[in-house]
Amino acid sequence: MAEILDTCAGSDGSGDWLPQSVTTMISDIESEGAELSDVEDSDNEVGVSTPRPGKQRRGLSRFIPTRRREPDDAPPTVVDPGAIEIGWNGLEWGATVAEFRARFSGATQQNGEWWLTGLGPETFCGIVMATQYAFNGRGALCLVVFYPEPEDREQLPVAVLGTLGAPDGHATKWTRGDVVVDVKVAGVAASITHLGFDAR
Repeated sequence: MAEILDTCAGSDGSGDWLPQSVTTMISDIESEGAELSDVEDSDNEVGVSTPRPGKQRRGLSRFIPTRRREPDDAPPTVVDPGAIEIGWNGLEWGATVAEFRARFSGATQQNGEWWLTGLGPETFCGIVMATQYAFNGRGALCLVVFYPEPEDREQLPVAVLGTLGAPDGHATKWTRGDVVVDVKVAGVAASITHLGFDAR
């Protein structure tokens, strides 16, 4: 590095072609020769870990702290498209309101018919969205509805297509057994409906 700087400095006859602060920083880095390891997140506080072989960062990125966060309660997501035939978010289709409330201690009801888990938005086909649950007249889970943010609406049909494959005909509907996934016009909402329980 020093040789390169000397060569460049000599090309125009001036030794001060770089600002002094930059020259000092480069000299300090070369003289120390220390390798900083990745900065990790521990108990939501930024700290520096001990050096680990093979995981060291290079260049000036070594001085920029980064955080790694793993959510305590990761929102549900479609990994196996066939899983929605069984249920959603750890509940089987036909689950009762009592089972819903037992699973989600912070569950609340809205407008007399919709239920929320109390855990916030959920991820469906890679998009995080506000989510509501509905139960039929017998109190059995039959419907889950997702409401994307305006900036995600255009991506929603594409995301569902990428996860569930080809839709039914030319519509934005996907049928998996007794379950139908429907993306509304302009991606304003998506729903998962179990036809067997929805009809009761």
